[in-house]
Amino acid sequence: MKPLLRVLVIEDSIDDTELIVREIERGGYTVNFERVETKKTMEEALAERQWDVILSDYTMPRFSAMAASKR
Repeated sequence: MKPLLRVLVIEDSIDDTELIVREIERGGYTVNFERVETKKTMEEALAERQWDVILSDYTMPRFSAMAASKR
């Protein structure tokens, strides 16, 4: 059985998110993920669940990795 990895993806592109998830799965994990694009949805996701890893696009139209890291 593959280990489960809970991943929060801060990303504005659905295609990029799917690529990230596929690559993690290729590494031997079952991935449970959520994609968020804004500070508000990130904060909600952080409050609702525990995450094993958080991955973020560096720059997005409405949010950025630097803003996310300031939370």
